[in-house]
Amino acid sequence: FVDGQPADDTALIGPCWLRFGDVHCEFELLSEQAVAAEEQGRHARRAAATAHTARLARMTGLGDLLDESLRSVLELSQCERGFVLLAEGNGDAGSRDFLVRSACALDPAALPDRAFSGSVGAVRRALQERRPVVANDIAHDAFFAGRASVVSHQLRALVCLPLFEGDRTLGAIYADRTDAGPPITTLDIELLQAFAEHAAVWIAARRATDQLVQQADAAPRWSRIVAAQAEV
Repeated sequence: FVDGQPADDTALIGPCWLRFGDVHCEFELLSEQAVAAEEQGRHARRAAATAHTARLARMTGLGDLLDESLRSVLELSQCERGFVLLAEGNGDAGSRDFLVRSACALDPAALPDRAFSGSVGAVRRALQERRPVVANDIAHDAFFAGRASVVSHQLRALVCLPLFEGDRTLGAIYADRTDAGPPITTLDIELLQAFAEHAAVWIAARRATDQLVQQADAAPRWSRIVAAQAEV
């Protein structure tokens, strides 16, 4: 439909409203300045994603790495709160426990509660489908609209990025906002997904390093064995 009228073959020569089924959009010719500004915005978002990714390499501790990953996702998605879940144990994704290891503007102790079923649903969907889950207009999203957390917290948009190391599930980064804000575009999703893939590599590496350090600390030292034998 063009301005409310059915259309099969219609030239769009000026501003008008288009409807494709339940999808409404406004058509307008952009000026050269607007096109240049849009392209500049794309370059800025790509540069920001690259800068955030580079900062991950400078994080020496797992906690700092998770906090930086969450801050980056919040900035890139222009969301206001979120958390990082990490899988615990060695089972598959369906049998492993997930713990909140970093959070912003959310109470980590409350996250597993049913009050946050919306975010839990987004995490489950992202892990099951192995792809980012994004909702720009949650109130009209069939999957999220009826969830208690969406109603009680008046969520407007969310994004959940699964974290994988090959076939192994590491966890997920979740972010949402309650104000309208700018839409999370296709470019934003691509940048967020690429960032999450890099973050997963660093998270897996940091966890492996921490485990090696713990094993080394727990192992008997040669000097300790010699001292114990000398006492005997």
